Amino acid sequence: YALIINPILSSILIFVISYQRYPQRLRFTLGLKVLRKIFSYSAYQFLFNVINYFSRNLDKLLIGKYMSMSDLGYYEKSYRLMMLPLQNITQVITPVMHPIFSDFQNDKAKLATSYERILRILTLSVGVQIILSSSGSIFQAAGDTRSLFVCGVFSSVLNVTGILLGIFYFGTLTAVASCIVVTFSINFIQCYWQMYRITFRRSAWPFIRQLISPFIISILIALALIPMQYALEGMNIFVTIIAKGIVSFIIFGIYIQMTHEYDMIGKVRSLRKKSL
Repeated sequence: YALIINPILSSILIFVISYQRYPQRLRFTLGLKVLRKIFSYSAYQFLFNVINYFSRNLDKLLIGKYMSMSDLGYYEKSYRLMMLPLQNITQVITPVMHPIFSDFQNDKAKLATSYERILRILTLSVGVQIILSSSGSIFQAAGDTRSLFVCGVFSSVLNVTGILLGIFYFGTLTAVASCIVVTFSINFIQCYWQMYRITFRRSAWPFIRQLISPFIISILIALALIPMQYALEGMNIFVTIIAKGIVSFIIFGIYIQMTHEYDMIGKVRSLRKKSL
């Protein structure tokens, strides 16, 4: 009941507050004329949500049925930890992106360039799923929910295939997680090829260029953290997390300073001058 009450009460509360701030005159009418205006948009959106929901949760159903409950517990907790930055960022960004970018619906070039600007923030914060999760808002803003549906079908088929392969062929929890990482990466490529080739009808190079710098930083940090993993093996987990965090921050800071993406030293100097 605790799991059920929370979403119901939160939805009712949001509706009441929204209705008080922006009251609407509600009227019940008969006829299909109004529905026809939004059917082509809403139908693909609805189908995408249905398919995406089952593909996102099928892994837990299959792991719970064909593997042990302890495996399901480890997998679920790991997956939730991975999803924390994704949910916290996209729940803020996605509702804002859709209405703002809808103003550029008839100007696909401006929509693309605006989206590429916010990628600088997204790609430096977390991985592929953060960027991928924001794609739905862009398809919606462009009025191309058909492409969103196509990406959803491709993603669902690919993810289900990867999950089944990890469970029934490899038979280990690690294999399931690895297969999901691979399918997400392939889905990322397909989704943004679809967006730029079909929706934007322009080259994807500006988008790819935004990812080069974060990709280099990721490699540099990985090269430093992999040896640390073996050197700190057996130590307290909190100590290893703090040590890895410090090393990652140092590498990140040196890189953005050397590439002039952000002048950290200049910013510190200006703050010191202001304080003096």
